[in-house]
Amino acid sequence: SRISQRYYQVDTVLEWNYETNITEENEQAISKQSLISSPFDRLSLPMAKRFNEHMKYSRDEDLKVSFGRLSKNLISPNDEDVKQTSKLSSDLSRVYSTTKVCELNNDEICYNLSPYLERLMQVEKDYDRLLWGWQGWHDGCGNNIRPLYLPYIDLLDKSTKENGYKDLTEYWISDYEMGNDTVFESIIDQILQDIMPLYEQIHGFVRGRLCEIYPNRFDCNGPIPAHILGNMWAQQWHERLDDFMPYPETPLANITRILEEKKYTIKHMYRISENFFTSINLYSMTSKFWSL
Repeated sequence: SRISQRYYQVDTVLEWNYETNITEENEQAISKQSLISSPFDRLSLPMAKRFNEHMKYSRDEDLKVSFGRLSKNLISPNDEDVKQTSKLSSDLSRVYSTTKVCELNNDEICYNLSPYLERLMQVEKDYDRLLWGWQGWHDGCGNNIRPLYLPYIDLLDKSTKENGYKDLTEYWISDYEMGNDTVFESIIDQILQDIMPLYEQIHGFVRGRLCEIYPNRFDCNGPIPAHILGNMWAQQWHERLDDFMPYPETPLANITRILEEKKYTIKHMYRISENFFTSINLYSMTSKFWSL
């Protein structure tokens, strides 16, 4: 509805204001807005659930998905819980964004995660300097987040149970539309088993290269230290691709030249992208888009 859209717009603006300017005033604005929108959410959620019950008879799959998602919202019947959840969420964002790591020999020179520490992890190669940045941020952030995160999760878990879910896990997994938690876990386990042989080879190759770069700094038959993979969370390794490239003397393919030889246009590339998304059952672009 237009009312829910308006609430969503206001929520988004307030969250953006806080993320880009972490002040007590902006934090209070989010908390106040959550209390303003709660009565509407409490009224609209049961209605959405009732409509969703009837959608099982519909042949319109898109409509089923829309109502299904509307009926999955969470709302606490307790204003104090709403207020506390909002505050804890803001506090978590504040700690994450403002944690600093100071130089070992000068505690007046300190750095935030973004941009300095993130960039440090990407470009620095010195083992000890990377360890300083990685451990300093994780210790500083983690130690302050833990006492906030635990009660935050407890409140979310309480809210999910009040809304008919077994626990927070069941609610989170429902977003994937892959069955219950048992089915979901079995699918993920199978995916991990399928990719593990390839991952073990990649892991072993990367570890071998890093052992050559950092001799005697870690166990070359064990896990790779997280701080030397080019990312604060070791979730992406491409920043160190130059160190891992199997055949560094072999030039990479010049994709631009290949596309030019095949006479690809910008529109053609967009069409190829669209074909991919429609192949996984997503929407095609509108006629208005193609007329621009």
